[in-house]
Amino acid sequence: MNIWIGEILFFLVYLTYLSNAKPNKNEWRFKVKLPMDILATQESLDEMKTDIDNKLDELKAAVNTRCTAVEVWSEWGACNKTCGAGGVRSRTSDSGEQQYEKCTLPDCSKELDLGEACLPGYSCSDPNAECKDVGDGVKCACKASFIQKRFHNVLACTEATTQTTSVIVLGGGIAGVMAAKTLYEAGVTDIILVEAQSQLGGRISHIDWNGYTIEKGASWIQGLDGNPIWDLVQKFDLSGMNSHHSDKTVRDANGNDVTEEVDLSYTRLEAAQEFEDELAIKKLQSNSNDISKMVALRLGGWTAKSNFDYAIEYLKYDFEYAENIDTLSLKYGVLFSYWDFEDGDFRVIDPRGYRHLVQATAADFLNETNTMLNETVSKVETLKNRVRITLDSGVKIEAAYAIMTFSLGVLQNEKVTFEPPFSYEKKEAINAFKMSHFTRIVMKFPYAFWDETEYVIYAAKRPGYYVIWENLNHSRIHPGSNILMSTLTGDEAKRIASLTEAEIVAENMGVLRSMYGANIPDPISVLVNTWLDNPLTMGSYSNWPIGFDEDDHDVMTAPIGNLHFAGEHTNARYYGYTHGAYMSGVDAATNVVDCVKFGC
Repeated sequence: MNIWIGEILFFLVYLTYLSNAKPNKNEWRFKVKLPMDILATQESLDEMKTDIDNKLDELKAAVNTRCTAVEVWSEWGACNKTCGAGGVRSRTSDSGEQQYEKCTLPDCSKELDLGEACLPGYSCSDPNAECKDVGDGVKCACKASFIQKRFHNVLACTEATTQTTSVIVLGGGIAGVMAAKTLYEAGVTDIILVEAQSQLGGRISHIDWNGYTIEKGASWIQGLDGNPIWDLVQKFDLSGMNSHHSDKTVRDANGNDVTEEVDLSYTRLEAAQEFEDELAIKKLQSNSNDISKMVALRLGGWTAKSNFDYAIEYLKYDFEYAENIDTLSLKYGVLFSYWDFEDGDFRVIDPRGYRHLVQATAADFLNETNTMLNETVSKVETLKNRVRITLDSGVKIEAAYAIMTFSLGVLQNEKVTFEPPFSYEKKEAINAFKMSHFTRIVMKFPYAFWDETEYVIYAAKRPGYYVIWENLNHSRIHPGSNILMSTLTGDEAKRIASLTEAEIVAENMGVLRSMYGANIPDPISVLVNTWLDNPLTMGSYSNWPIGFDEDDHDVMTAPIGNLHFAGEHTNARYYGYTHGAYMSGVDAATNVVDCVKFGC
């Protein structure tokens, strides 16, 4: 009997221990009546022991961690409980009976928004806020040196020196400018665009060199009518010429004109290309396994065997993709630009440069008050309901949303710190996509000694070794300039990144002298242009590798909180192209506009 009395007393003490918290509206009740003369008879104790043991087991299972939140009920006592589990409250009935009730619990991890009344054990959701007396009670409010600002429908605490806006656009290339334009035209005019270079344009860039405009990055509009970039060419009357690979002269290592032989190789290649395109569409439609573009060509009957074969294959593939096609996807490597738009290439030769399209487009809505040039982003923080950007200069900007248009190469090389860091899955997708490399060597000579066609092709013994030469002295480009430009792609572009300019020139001149003789002059001016080691790009443009599928692309491009992504690599249909970048900016901004107006 003494043991049972002890257990009963333990139970009552246990109920006293569970005495400080607040119940949820959802509850399941039970009652245990303890008559005041409960200790009078052995029979009463026997009856109660079983019931108490059962209830005690239930209560023990509910106990985990004490919750400090307390709510005193008008009839019932406090719900003595544990966070995330269950608890008990008690009262004395009118007849003097002690009644007990099991109550379910609120979420003790609840965070309070700015302006909400503070409760014991609850914390403010904003890390820069704290509970303090604000005159009409203790509420969540901004800490000292922080001020409260509204980001659309969200209140947040920001440093007093932090700039704020509705949307930050990171990057002033065509993707960033089109994102800003789309926002502006939709009525979201409170924007700030940040660009690391001294002017807008991104990888659409040129240099005024020896009196001529030399395009360093994008040079062509690929696919004409229906292409939004072509529409801008018409709007701003950008001058240029229709470019044709057929306007070429091919020479071998002995200087012989082998154009006809290479044309025969091209006839065979064209037949394999038709097979390649048909197979790619079939695989896309049936969602069957992927293969490389090179394997598809072999299945179509093409295998490069001679120097002539390698030369035309390089012109039609490596020069287009800036990559060896052994590594590139067949399914996702279809050149839709020539299917969706009028087939054709337009080479820009306007003295204002290709980037005039970007800057003229931006002139209608971007100005000194909403554009920050020469500012490099060092950190991007995705916070609750907003994004904070830190610049190398120390300036901080906070916005409800951000659109990042940084190149794939910048993301792969982790040139920017992200907090919290990207998930493993997103990092894997970013690093699995391919950033390709395209290097140009521009040389001005005392006089022109090469062929007058738009292209000079070197049928090299070594595939990819200075195969493509563009004649900028062409009658429709820069006549009288005496400028010749060679191009290296892929591994060859990476190889010469470690060479000196003198070594690069020596390699170029070795090829030229094999084609045009030992007595040709050395260049009087040289420009080596590569995006490979440019910290703002870390490569030229993206390509779709084998083994990378649409789900991977979705992971790579998916927003993180209120941080959205744009840039040519984010456009699954036109990646690698200027119009892909254009469309990606429009798409990202459209999504942000929807979030601003309707919520996400």
